[in-house]
Formats: sequence, structure tokens, C-alpha cells
Amino acid sequence: MAINNLDQFEYSIRKEVRARITRKGIEWNGLYYIANDPWLAEQITKTRRSSVPLKCRLDERNIGSLWYIADNRLVKATLNENRAGNYEFNGMSLRNYEEYKTKKKELVMEKAQEGQEIRCARRMGMQATLDDAVRVANQTAPNDDKTKNIRHNRKEESILVLEANSIGARLNTDDAPSLIPLKNAEPEPEALSEPESNEETGSMTFEEALQKIKQKM
Repeated sequence: MAINNLDQFEYSIRKEVRARITRKGIEWNGLYYIANDPWLAEQITKTRRSSVPLKCRLDERNIGSLWYIADNRLVKATLNENRAGNYEFNGMSLRNYEEYKTKKKELVMEKAQEGQEIRCARRMGMQATLDDAVRVANQTAPNDDKTKNIRHNRKEESILVLEANSIGARLNTDDAPSLIPLKNAEPEPEALSEPESNEETGSMTFEEALQKIKQKM
């Protein structure tokens, strides 16, 4: 509609706000507005990833509408009811909306803090479980020094067994059993005893010596 004195007056007494034209419409303070305006539709089409600043006016008693001037026309844009969580603020005052935004921010920070505390508690619980598992493993695991001593003693024992069963030990005559005589071996002949020495033999005659031998037979 064309601007007349009344519209100009109403526009001038409203609160000026900084809005932006985006692909979703006119965005202000987290809310999205739309208007049946060819100029706005053209600007939305031109807008891609960037946004275009737009000066608007707002009635502080009701944030459900924004006003802007385009081509010497005063255009009214309203909250886009097709966007979820957007149209519900229609009829809310600016003061109540700012209080809502502040409370929402506090709740988000509170929830984030709670989430962080929960994650921290979970990490602490997992760390405590891990520490307990390590402690139990250390209590049941064999001591390195004891393991080394056992291996060393087993090694020395193996060496002693090998030495005891070596060929040299088997041929040791001190520990070797006595030889068993063969059954078919003939006994060695007894050595003849030397004739008793007789001092009188030197004076014996042959006949006396022969007689002496016969007596011993």
C-alpha cells in the first residue's frame, strides 16, 4: 500500500529492528516472516547462501508483524505459520519474547552442563572400572622376579640332569658296578706255594728228601 501520513506516523513510532532477507523469508531474532510482496519474492529468489540486510519496524506490543518500505510502499510481513515453532509467538509482546529467549538460553546452558556432568561421571565410572581391572590383574599376575628365578632354577636343573646322564658320567669307574664273571670262563690256576725253607735240607741226602716228600703227599 502507498504510504500516507497515518502509515508514516505509525511506522515512525514503531521500534526499528535489524532483519535479514534469506531463502526462508525475512529473519529476525530467530523468527521468520513472510509477505505477499513481489519485491520480497524477487529478493528471496536472488538470495542464495548469503543474506541481505533489511530495515524493519516492530510493534513492541505484538511481535507477530514486521513493517518495511520497498518501492515507496509500506509492506506488512507476518510470522510464517508454515514453519514449526515459529507462529506460536504471534501476539506475544517483545518483553515476554526477550524473557523467553533468556530463559531458553539458561535452560540450554543448564542442560548442557548436566550433559557434561553426566558424561564426566560416565568417564569417571569407566576409569574406576578400568583401574579395578588393572589392580586385580596386577594382584593375580606372576611377579617378574619370581618368574625369572623359576626359569633360572629350571634351567640349572636341566643342566645337572644332562650332566648326570652324559657319557662321561656313565664311564666313571668309581660309580661303575663290579664286573660279573662269565659262566664259561675257567678259573685261574692257583699258584704253587713256594717250598718251605729248611735249614736241614742242605745236609739231606737224596733218599731223605724223597722220603720227606712222600710224607707230605
